[in-house]
Amino acid sequence: DQQVCVRAYRLPADNEVQFRFKLYRRGQPAPLADVLPILDNMGLKAIAEAGFPVCRPRQAAVWVHDFEIEDPRGANLVFADLKAAFEDAVVAVWTGRTENDGFNRLVMELSLPWRDAALIRALCRHRQQAGLDPSQRVQEEALAAHPAVARLILDLFRAKFDPATGDDLAARRARAEALLAEIVDALQDVESLDEDRVLRRLALLVQASQRTNFY
Repeated sequence: DQQVCVRAYRLPADNEVQFRFKLYRRGQPAPLADVLPILDNMGLKAIAEAGFPVCRPRQAAVWVHDFEIEDPRGANLVFADLKAAFEDAVVAVWTGRTENDGFNRLVMELSLPWRDAALIRALCRHRQQAGLDPSQRVQEEALAAHPAVARLILDLFRAKFDPATGDDLAARRARAEALLAEIVDALQDVESLDEDRVLRRLALLVQASQRTNFY
């Protein structure tokens, strides 16, 4: 069985950039070479790991890997908000439902579901097809460095397409225009020209999009 379960937690002694998680896998241990790149692409650093089997009569052992990790940029993050998003993202990467790259840092920065990070990835890949946009690495860094703008871009996407809003077409257009103006205003604080280009073009791509099957 290749499936895993993940449970993130904190101990009272952990500081604001530390937390822990247990990864459970039936039958055989999870190779560290498979786990560490997932953490690395989420901007996390593994400090320690302890693994041991839990054996039950007439059943395959369940391996428990207990990780202590640190988020060097996590001082402003709220663990209670990101706990479930982190757990789901690790499992999604492990099972191949989403890719393992730097876009997954948004899961931590914004406590996003992994599907939202995958949406941003798809938009960036679409932009790259033009051959004029910065590299994927620059795109990843721009989004991670400016999570508030990334959230606004996702808000713009939802305003245009999310059926759960219940808005009519006129209301969607008005909300989208207001969000685009908010994004343009926020970009005034982006010092890097490459990062500004990444974020601005993503916003314009969402604004120009006419339909989606995301929902």
